Formats: sequence, C-alpha cells, structure tokens
Amino acid sequence: ESIRSLYSEHDFVQELLHVPISVPESFGVFRVPLKTLRTPYTLSRFGPIYFSGRVMQHIDGIFIEDAPEERKAELKLLVSAEIKKAIDAGLSQARDYKWSKNILWVPNKEGKGPGKIYLTGFSNLF
Repeated sequence: ESIRSLYSEHDFVQELLHVPISVPESFGVFRVPLKTLRTPYTLSRFGPIYFSGRVMQHIDGIFIEDAPEERKAELKLLVSAEIKKAIDAGLSQARDYKWSKNILWVPNKEGKGPGKIYLTGFSNLF
C-alpha cells in the first residue's frame, strides 16, 4: 500500500507541474539501500535493508514556518493561490492539502517581492 501511495503522489506532482503549480520536480520512486548507515536498524545478516522512496528536486529554500514573522501573511497568500490554481485545474485532491512545515520559500535575491514558494508533502492525500 505504501508503494502505491508513493506512485500516486509522484503522478499527482507530475500533474501539478503541468498546471503549472510550484512544486519540486519528482524524479520517480526508487528502491534505495541503507548501506551507508551502520546502525542495527539498517543492516541485517542478509545484507543492507532497502526502502522505497520518492526522489525529488532539491530546492534551496527555507521552510515557511522559519520565515520572518512579518512575511508569513504574504507567503500564506502565495500558498493559497497555488492551491486554488490546482483546484481550478481540476485536481480535486488539492482541496485536502494540509498546511505543513514542508512548504518551502525561496526569497527573491534582490529582496524585492515575495520570492517563490514550493508546495511539498502531498503524502497525506493518498
């Protein structure tokens, strides 16, 4: 079931990118070994333990919850606008998007304007 939800989330993100909604690009679902960690939880007598995960684009931003207080109201409007675009495009799952600490903000380099936000954390929809 969890692998199915990873693929559903990947497909949903692909749809969001075509709208376009500001989300990190999803590269796919992969089976990844945990062999780089040496803890009792990552190794078994049969070799490394694997997990499945969705790999996505790295965004060099800060979490919206860590943004300066004086910017948060403006940023929340940007998030609401992105969610509305998804709903208007027919992606009804976006109605259930839960605000999470996974919303990223990339401030404008010149300090003018709000910059850009990226929605992440869609696993609760699937």
